[in-house]
Amino acid sequence: MLSDKEDRGESRFRLVQTVFVELQPASRDGSKPPIIVMCNSSDVSANGIQILLHEEIPMGSILRLCVDMKNLDPIFLIGEVKWVQPDAETDGFLIGLLLFEAENTDTQIWEKVIADLSPSPKHGVQPTPP
Repeated sequence: MLSDKEDRGESRFRLVQTVFVELQPASRDGSKPPIIVMCNSSDVSANGIQILLHEEIPMGSILRLCVDMKNLDPIFLIGEVKWVQPDAETDGFLIGLLLFEAENTDTQIWEKVIADLSPSPKHGVQPTPP
């Protein structure tokens, strides 16, 4: 997602899926495990994902994500935090991430999944208004 939430040139969809976010990787020596939290997506596109998280993440952070799509293998992604906005309804934070290709990620699979989404009610997906 782009830093200006309204300046997007791609189709976006409201899609609630479980997302595992690695807030801190494991230590190199293996003495500390990674810190991983579970949250939900709320808005997705081919190049971005918006998540609702109960803690604030610094702008510019690079995070590993695992999206648990129903009926598909988990999709591993990497994204950069482009914006953070408090969410009054949940006392959490809406976080916009710009996804990018990196080694050991499923960026192309994600792009295909998003391209295959349709606004039909049978998929439970609705387009997000511009």
